[in-house]
Amino acid sequence: MVGKILTLAILSASNVFCSCEYRLDTAGHVIGIVPGDNGIAAGRQVVIINGQGYNVASMKLNDRHKQYVIDVFIPQDIIQIPDLAFKSCPNLKAIAFEPGSRLAEIGNNAFCECSSLRSITIPQSVRSLGEAAFAGCLGLDFVAFAAGSQLDTIKEFAFAKCNSLNAITIPQSVISLSGWAFEQCASLNSVTFEASSNLHTIGDFAFNRCSSLNAITIPQSVTSLGERAFSGCASLDNVTFEAGSNLDIIGKAAFAECNSLNAITIPQSVTSLGEWAFGLCASLNSVTFEAGSDLDIIEDFAFDGCRSLSDIVIPNGVTQIGKYAFHACPLQYINIPSSVTHIGGLAFSDCSPSSRITPDGSIGNRMTVTFAPNSNLQTIDMRAFYQCDLESIIIPSSVTSIDVETFADCTNLSSVTFEQESHLDTIGIRAFCGCPMER
Repeated sequence: MVGKILTLAILSASNVFCSCEYRLDTAGHVIGIVPGDNGIAAGRQVVIINGQGYNVASMKLNDRHKQYVIDVFIPQDIIQIPDLAFKSCPNLKAIAFEPGSRLAEIGNNAFCECSSLRSITIPQSVRSLGEAAFAGCLGLDFVAFAAGSQLDTIKEFAFAKCNSLNAITIPQSVISLSGWAFEQCASLNSVTFEASSNLHTIGDFAFNRCSSLNAITIPQSVTSLGERAFSGCASLDNVTFEAGSNLDIIGKAAFAECNSLNAITIPQSVTSLGEWAFGLCASLNSVTFEAGSDLDIIEDFAFDGCRSLSDIVIPNGVTQIGKYAFHACPLQYINIPSSVTHIGGLAFSDCSPSSRITPDGSIGNRMTVTFAPNSNLQTIDMRAFYQCDLESIIIPSSVTSIDVETFADCTNLSSVTFEQESHLDTIGIRAFCGCPMER
């Protein structure tokens, strides 16, 4: 490489970018600058000798020079690549950081939409990757973080729509993986978190619609999965939480429309399953809650449309089951824990025989709903068990209200029993409409 002339986009003393050429000595240091032919005066160029660079407060490549940038060399003393620095450089193919780099921050949109960029190795010193730093780099297929990385934040959209990226290893040091960080990385099939990860948060839409991703292991340190963090990951068939998980919240639609996912074990530490958390997971047939579950609320639509889910054990401690929580799930057996005080509207509706036709064409067993002894259930909302394939049910004495059409069109429901000393004071209109016991 000695004496080879390479194209360089480099900082000038007046904070102006220059496109020029440079030569390297045997140690890889820049030894001279050859003026480019783009009309920039030679007096504005900086000669970098023995790797000495310039720290600048801001910089932005002039739009008319972007097409000339092919290779970028970042000297060791540069501590920040500012916002928009190399945005939309169509011919940028390589970024090199001088050994011993002190770079601390790659700014917002710094290399956004550099469509020819193929690879990048982020220096150990970098602590923050800015918003959309590499977003839309369509040819970027290799991203690595130097050993001992100090990176703590990957900001929103940092690698969004990097359609050629197929694998990423997140450094142990990262605390926050912000929203949309890897959204719609269509080729991304491997995401690895380094051992002893410090990650706390996987943000909203972080891996949304990464259609090639087939497995993920969530680090023990993670406390929150954001809204749609993994939604629409059509190939995702294995989700694992590390032992001793500290996960508290599975956010809204976090795994919605993961159509290849067939089983999930919810960590003991989870207190809330967000709306649509696993909604429309067509292949999901097994949901297990770890022993001693802290789950308090199953939010609205949490498992709506999971048309392969035939069995679930709701953990004791759950107090609320939201509306549509298990709508259209072909559940055969449900036990409502004594801790539940409220069942939302249409929570178990449309659990009909047609939902669970077996592979040989026969219809599965009838649906059974039981309530644990000493139930605290008070309210059953509108259509909670609408069109369910029930034959009988025993209503706990604690229930005070059965809402409108709660058991309507349960066409096989012929036996309804109320426990002794029932506190029931309201039965809504058409609560049992269409049930054979009425005839």
